[in-house]
Amino acid sequence: MEITHYLGDGFLVDFVNEIQKKLIKHNYRAIFDALRKHIKWLEEYGHIGINQQKSEATKKLKGSDVWELKVKNLRIMFVPKNKRIILLSWFIKETKKTPSNEIETAETRLKEYVRRENEKEKKKYH
Repeated sequence: MEITHYLGDGFLVDFVNEIQKKLIKHNYRAIFDALRKHIKWLEEYGHIGINQQKSEATKKLKGSDVWELKVKNLRIMFVPKNKRIILLSWFIKETKKTPSNEIETAETRLKEYVRRENEKEKKKYH
């Protein structure tokens, strides 16, 4: 599957660099290295995993189309759409439950992405 950022492919490098800077600043190099492995896994097998078996690193959030990639206490919010993994947001999880503001941010960004994709489709046919 192709992995992209909700604002477009040009933002993907910035997204990953931002995570890397934050993790290295807090001496979480091992988490960033694990994240790179998980992202490669997502590219190869998708959000469900090999033979449609659920991955322990991904979880669909209840009542939402948003999924969560878990790498230790780092979370990346994403949505699978049309053979793509759309990265929406990330945060360092400090509580047992995913904070509602993080879910809201991801859902808002998903709506933005869908709106832009719909506009692109309309332009194709005009």
